[in-house]
Amino acid sequence: AEPAATWPGLRGSVWDRHPYLLPNVVYGGLVLVGGVLTAAMLPESRGGGATGVPPPTFAALARNREFRLAASCCWIQVAYFSAWLQTVVLILQIPEHDAGFGLGPVEIGSMQNLAAVAVVLVGVRLYPALVRRSGLLAAYDCGWIANLLVTAPFPLYTLWAAKRFGLWRMVGPTATLVVGAAGGALVNPTAFVWVNRSVPRAHLGHAGGAVAMGQALAQAAAPPVFGAVFALGEAASVR
Repeated sequence: AEPAATWPGLRGSVWDRHPYLLPNVVYGGLVLVGGVLTAAMLPESRGGGATGVPPPTFAALARNREFRLAASCCWIQVAYFSAWLQTVVLILQIPEHDAGFGLGPVEIGSMQNLAAVAVVLVGVRLYPALVRRSGLLAAYDCGWIANLLVTAPFPLYTLWAAKRFGLWRMVGPTATLVVGAAGGALVNPTAFVWVNRSVPRAHLGHAGGAVAMGQALAQAAAPPVFGAVFALGEAASVR
């Protein structure tokens, strides 16, 4: 962002007038390149590839009950976790004079770094061991339970949100972000395993593409919707 601040020669150009255009062009270009490579190089994208199996239509996928259930899990949980993270971060920024935590980017960023470490550890160590020991459904249930156990009592955390409580006030928010994200690391891969198991091997690419498309839409739609709900709630509390 703001390339003109780094390269003075760009001042007065379109990159200066629209400082966030460059990273968005780069991201969009990467997506475009990925789409072109997928269409040109993956056999499934060219109509069945070496297997000779014709690709399924979306109607055929929709008639597959197992696929519908697994895909719905993927879409709903992506929408939930996207909105969940945004809402928690917004709540943590509510000023202390409004009975909030009043946390800034440094504190919230540190919590999210811890959450990222937790996600990696869960994915590398806990998830494989839990699936081998108890199965996919147990891992899926544990993920949701972990997230809800730290999220449901969030209103109670605000009782010690004031700075006079010192580091104790950080325990609830940190547990929410770390344990909640770890729960997501159990839930999300499990649902995708179910998607892969619901279709023939030759149709994995098309099924995965349909699910990924729905996840992208859910991830784009959920935060604005829940952000609007959050804004309405905040306005109601102010009145």
